[in-house]
Amino acid sequence: MTPRLDVRSPNGNNNGQISAQHEEISCDLENFHLPKQPPVELAFSNLTYHVTDDKKNRRLILKSVSGIIRAGELTAIMGPSGAGKSSLLNNLSGYRTDGASGLITVNGTERNLSHFRKQSCYIMQDNQLHDNLRVAEAMTLAANLKLPDDFCNKQQVIDNVLETLGLFDHKQSITKKLSGGQKKRLSIALELINNPPVMFFDEPTSGLDSSSCYQCIKLLKDLSRGGRTVICTIHQPSARLFEMFDQLYTLAQGQCVYQGSTSQLVPWLASNGFYCLSIYNPANYIIELTSGEKNQNLEKLSLAVDNGKLNIQDAGAENVEIINFPLIANHDLTPCREDLSVTSTLLQEKEVLESIKKPYPTSEWTQFWTILRRTALFTRRDKTLMYLRLSAYIIVGLVVCILYNDVGEDAAKVFTNVRFLFFNALFVMYGALTVSILSFPLEMPVLRKETFNGWYPLRPYYLAMTLCDFPFQVAFTLLYTAPAYYFTGQPLEWDRFGMFFLSSLLTSLVSQSLGIMVGSAMNIQNGVFFAQVLVVPLVMFSGVFLRFSAMHPFLRWISDICFVRYGFEGVVLAVYGFNRETLPCISQAYCRDRNPHDILQNLEMENANYWFGTGVLVAHFAILRILAYIFLRSRVYFSR
Repeated sequence: MTPRLDVRSPNGNNNGQISAQHEEISCDLENFHLPKQPPVELAFSNLTYHVTDDKKNRRLILKSVSGIIRAGELTAIMGPSGAGKSSLLNNLSGYRTDGASGLITVNGTERNLSHFRKQSCYIMQDNQLHDNLRVAEAMTLAANLKLPDDFCNKQQVIDNVLETLGLFDHKQSITKKLSGGQKKRLSIALELINNPPVMFFDEPTSGLDSSSCYQCIKLLKDLSRGGRTVICTIHQPSARLFEMFDQLYTLAQGQCVYQGSTSQLVPWLASNGFYCLSIYNPANYIIELTSGEKNQNLEKLSLAVDNGKLNIQDAGAENVEIINFPLIANHDLTPCREDLSVTSTLLQEKEVLESIKKPYPTSEWTQFWTILRRTALFTRRDKTLMYLRLSAYIIVGLVVCILYNDVGEDAAKVFTNVRFLFFNALFVMYGALTVSILSFPLEMPVLRKETFNGWYPLRPYYLAMTLCDFPFQVAFTLLYTAPAYYFTGQPLEWDRFGMFFLSSLLTSLVSQSLGIMVGSAMNIQNGVFFAQVLVVPLVMFSGVFLRFSAMHPFLRWISDICFVRYGFEGVVLAVYGFNRETLPCISQAYCRDRNPHDILQNLEMENANYWFGTGVLVAHFAILRILAYIFLRSRVYFSR
């Protein structure tokens, strides 16, 4: 690239730069009420990161980069697309560890990842928020998960954070109705509940207009002034935003081409033979310098900073030194603390170690009930899905009552009744399967963010999510089976109806578990396709379309593990088993199938056992739920 004429002053000042200090926003430093944090310095040396594609080809993303991130400063990781910005941020935060090598230290001590995650939070590019919650509700639920059970002034903390971030007047607003900038601030507010000393942001200005971008970066700078270590990635900031960063770490093709203060970027480039016009954005200029394949400028600049081992400060280039601060955990979460002033006392070393040893600030019981309440709240507010499910069961039940009216009490309509019983098994199966496939794929972004930031482990979340829908599934199944059983003319005996309902309910719960398992293992598109294809052999081997005696011996085992078969057998045995009396012949003078035992014999169910089938369905339910948890855990944790 042709060198540009440098018309800037040697000290890097630019009189033509736009000043934004006169603008008033909701997060002025004078009104910043969050307690200051002790310094946490993050350093990394010879950090290398690679990924492996589908063809097992290894691609190097970060190439032995080094650097230091100091507390009390707003640090930007900048570079063109594909430079490795997000990869570096993911490695520093601990979000991605597979394929990484090198040394990362916290206050001069090698990073303990489990301890470091309790001191940090990672706010990702997309706002992973529950759209149906109000701002105050989201903050309260976050406080119940992130603050200790015996913390007495949670509401004061919530109001303090909301006031600081300019969201206090939007406490009763539904999240989905907030603007993009407000959603970004809410994402930050949720993590500020426990006041973490280290904060990572991936493209915080993505999708925001210029005014919202300025307010967002101003907020991050105010957070850093509170003693926090604030790191964010940014693609190509405007000159106005560029001035607001204290430190700059620039990557190009996995190598560090500049590390140091933003004010020294232009003079340092000039000292290496690259001159930037005063009217030109320095961020754009350095990206242009280092873009393109086999760029000689990239190699020259990377060598000048020794791939991040030199830090360009106002005094000139100096070697990076790791300052040995004591390892300090969050000191603002002492139980029943009444003082929320800016100055706060440090915990004693013993208290620090005890807080670090605790895996989570709250018990699993508290986590379970909090997540259960949250899930029930936005399930109740998602009225469209609830009304669609309710309408489906009511409409199908009404059609069944009309089409199969009184077929169960007439011996001449036995096999019409059998078809109804099989349709009953299919409907409760599909009704539960289609909805449950979408449960976890839609929740996955929020789940990954909250588990990584230490809100809760996976176990109470999984139990709460699966238990929350259980009452609805019971109610919908009863709403369908009760009128269908009565109007189709089945025997009016409470024990038979109980067995009929139990088999239908277990079939729906097993199908729901199957959908949860598929949704936990796959994305929405693959999950919907795979589940529908998987159901086809289950229906074929249920014993209706093909008799058990006619099945090939090598395929008979599929029928033995098919839950649709046992669900269908259960309702047939509930209606025709247990020594039912001979059926009356109503619509014809002569009926061949009047003996219930003969009916079961024709269906090859004379030796079937209702309670054995019920036990098989319960076993299917338990196994599928366990497999769903394993698959979900692998997607949430092992992929990191």
